[in-house]
Amino acid sequence: MNDAREIRFLFRLILRGWWILLPAVLVSGGLGAWVVYRTTPTYQASATLKINDKESGASAFMKNFEAFSTTGALLTEVEVLKSRYLINKTLNKLDFDRCYYRYVRGTRREVYQRSPFLVDLILHDSSWVNVPFQFSWRADSSIVLTYPGQAEGMAWQTRLGDTLSTAGFSVCFQLNESYLVREPEALSPGEYGFEQFGRERLLAQYAGSDLVVKLLDQEVAIVKLYFQHKVPLKAQLFLNTLAQTYIEDFIENKTEAAAKALAFIDTELAKVREDLARAELALQSYKAREGITELDKDTEAEMKQLRELEMQRVALELEAAEGSKALSYLEGEVWREETYPEAAPYEDPILTDLWQQIQTLRRERRELLQTYTGSHPKVLTLDSNLKDLHHSLVQSLSQQLQSRQARQAELNRNIAVARAKLEAFPEVERELLVREREFISRQQAYNFLLEKRTEAAIGAASTIAFHKVLEPATLPAGPINSQKKIILVVSAFMGMILALVVIFFRHYLAPTLFDPGELTEKTGLGVLG
Repeated sequence: MNDAREIRFLFRLILRGWWILLPAVLVSGGLGAWVVYRTTPTYQASATLKINDKESGASAFMKNFEAFSTTGALLTEVEVLKSRYLINKTLNKLDFDRCYYRYVRGTRREVYQRSPFLVDLILHDSSWVNVPFQFSWRADSSIVLTYPGQAEGMAWQTRLGDTLSTAGFSVCFQLNESYLVREPEALSPGEYGFEQFGRERLLAQYAGSDLVVKLLDQEVAIVKLYFQHKVPLKAQLFLNTLAQTYIEDFIENKTEAAAKALAFIDTELAKVREDLARAELALQSYKAREGITELDKDTEAEMKQLRELEMQRVALELEAAEGSKALSYLEGEVWREETYPEAAPYEDPILTDLWQQIQTLRRERRELLQTYTGSHPKVLTLDSNLKDLHHSLVQSLSQQLQSRQARQAELNRNIAVARAKLEAFPEVERELLVREREFISRQQAYNFLLEKRTEAAIGAASTIAFHKVLEPATLPAGPINSQKKIILVVSAFMGMILALVVIFFRHYLAPTLFDPGELTEKTGLGVLG
């Protein structure tokens, strides 16, 4: 019974305050509608890029030339795609420096290629960069130009095709004939605007958080690109041009590196060719002078064995030097630094697995730091795991280095034994061995440079890219996160809540009784009549 009475009381209270509730809901709903109308929708375009595409035969052929392939970490390529360097090259190919607007009921909307006007603008003073100009197109086909901060009553008036010159700029308005042929009704009296963007402002916009580059699959190197903009066509054009610029930049860098390598190899070839000619002449002269044609089989076998041992020692020395360099760097607490090595110095399964785990955790750490600080528990836990993996990597690398140093010491002993055997040969044969070894080493160096020159020449002439656009960006079908209905419902609900608070507050400040039963309940007295 009491519950029913309380419900009736609340209903009557709300009903009596309808004149507060209804206007509040209408006003808050109207404010929500105003916000929805004034907010410019945002569109998102997406593209898919495959890095280091190995499916084409030519690409696989070029990848054999290790010096001219980009086999670095995929995360590095992701950073290249987001870099200001690449985005600046992309913007050089687009006409985003000048922006056109149309004002509709006081709201400025960018129109890009749907502007009925084109502006030829020359700035004589850099202070006019990033200044939004506004102009009125009147029924008599005249144009009135203004800018923010201009003194009241001060405006420039001009006409189509006439050049308006001031101390700071010169401007000439033309009709956008190609657009007006398709949309003739777009040319109507109203308020329009334009703005000349500086490059730094453009880079801040296009290299900012609106551009997202995600590595979807490391095994097949799939990268997904997302970009958000108020103009759907700009979002599409920017992503497609960025992907194409990335591929072209790769080709340019590859070609440039190959051309430099080719010039260097040609220089070295000339030197080695002279050394080879001298070594060959010295060998033939010595053979003719001493009357020797060839070494016996035993001497030739010992010489071949010594040569192979010396080549193995050189390879081990290079590996040991590379490992020592990597170990000296990794012994510090460098696992959280951006300059962490991108690959293991040795092709060892354990090292490679540890390296991949560290790179994965480092990528997760970068993503976490975009949301949390370095003292957050999630970041600290990941840091602890990274530190453990890093120490395991250092220990494994140290063991690999010790193993190579032991093999190097063993090779040195074997070389000493081989040389001692050669020392027992007659002096004429020993001298011939020295001259033949010098000739063969020069010949091997010359053949090696010839092979690399062929690779470099192919790299310099090739325009093959190892990257491929799998899915180019298409024109977004609609805005993202369109929450118009939610905004309207929430704003109306907030208005209703505020009105109810006011109604109940008024009631408790000035209590009112709705029926005789309520009076009896509160006073304990009966009611007559």
